[in-house]
Amino acid sequence: MNEKDLTRSEEGGGGTSIMGYPAAAMFKRKGTEFVPYYYDNNGDLKEAVWAPQPGSQVFFLLDTTVEVLYEGTRGPGKTDALLMDFCQEVGKGWGAEWRGILFRQTHPQLRDIIEKSKKWIKRIWPEAIYNEVKTMWEWPTGERLYLPTST
Repeated sequence: MNEKDLTRSEEGGGGTSIMGYPAAAMFKRKGTEFVPYYYDNNGDLKEAVWAPQPGSQVFFLLDTTVEVLYEGTRGPGKTDALLMDFCQEVGKGWGAEWRGILFRQTHPQLRDIIEKSKKWIKRIWPEAIYNEVKTMWEWPTGERLYLPTST
């Protein structure tokens, strides 16, 4: 896989994306977080809601195999990539047939994923609804992402 495989031009302009997400031109510190920025089709620098980190997240999101081993220490973005791997198919016509599930052993572990998902999903898809009782996201087009604990 080469650099050309990792980014593709959007129709009509100079912006690039990775699996539909803006390819981050840079990350800037904003408070306690690093926020991705990208260049839009007019060449203006814009803040992105989310962009894959260069390296393992990009390769994970580009992988088309059914199963991928994505391992590592706490913190490098594996959970973020899993959330966005599911989300990259939302709104592409699968509707109610598109289901996902992300397991965690304990509720505290799950809470981190729920908070991350609320941060990004609502900003990308304002019409998506998080059901606190069922711990699941549902989109108006029928897609569902379940976030249960295994205990």
